[in-house]
Amino acid sequence: MTQVVLLDTNFLLLPAQCGLDIFVETERTLETRVRFVVLSSSLSEIDSKMTRLTGGVELRQFRIARELVRKCDVIEVDPALAGLAVDEQLLVSARSMGAVLATNDDDLRQRARAQGVPVLTARGHKRLMLDGSAVL
Repeated sequence: MTQVVLLDTNFLLLPAQCGLDIFVETERTLETRVRFVVLSSSLSEIDSKMTRLTGGVELRQFRIARELVRKCDVIEVDPALAGLAVDEQLLVSARSMGAVLATNDDDLRQRARAQGVPVLTARGHKRLMLDGSAVL
């Protein structure tokens, strides 16, 4: 069985920030095959940030994140959710897909857990932790 994991923008920055292989570590942590998914709105966030940055470490991190999206399925945001903030789109989408939400945003993590959405977060610089149970 394959588990869907919905990636938040900040999770895609982890490889550039601390050298963590999010794809290998996610499968190791969940102990199953994973389908990695990114919302089109998260991709737009990355592209928007890249156009505003003029250089330096942060631009490099976003370029790497943009490259990592190629390993994921990009899903168009449901038109009914288009007016919502990206974090809200992530929550609604994770619930509707039965996905694990991969994020390092503390507020988003807490909101997801309160709604019963399992969350994958980085612990330290080299490992991930699942909060909640993934439903396969």
